[in-house]
Amino acid sequence: MVAVAVFLALVVPVSQGKDKELSEAAKKELKKFDGKWRIDSLIADGTERHTPDDGDETFFVVKGGKFTLGELELFEVVALDTGTDPRCIDLKGLGESGVVKKGAVSEGVYKLDGETLTIAVNFGRETNRPVKLESEKGGPVVVVTLKRVKE
Repeated sequence: MVAVAVFLALVVPVSQGKDKELSEAAKKELKKFDGKWRIDSLIADGTERHTPDDGDETFFVVKGGKFTLGELELFEVVALDTGTDPRCIDLKGLGESGVVKKGAVSEGVYKLDGETLTIAVNFGRETNRPVKLESEKGGPVVVVTLKRVKE
């Protein structure tokens, strides 16, 4: 649970957003997210905070665009754009947990490559979407790489 604590400690809501209807292409893409995912790495402030050899097996379950961590519904995908490179994603906080506030929307980009999902999200106070899948020293972007768990 070390990675979870680090992840939650870094999350700062950036804006209040209204849900929009996802396009058919976005819905199709989002279905590819469904499943159980192990956190493979977490990079914040340009520093790796979690790697698989930490001995901490932390999992997200994604279903219908909702990311659940244990019993906690943490985020929901409220926007997805498959026509950009990297692709755009907006995540809305679903509950109150630490600094995650219900309804707060954070902008990000992602890459789904086979059984690997990498998401870079701006958890800063400004609503600036990252332009690459990187976390720079002193910056607000957190990059999480997830590996699909085959069950």
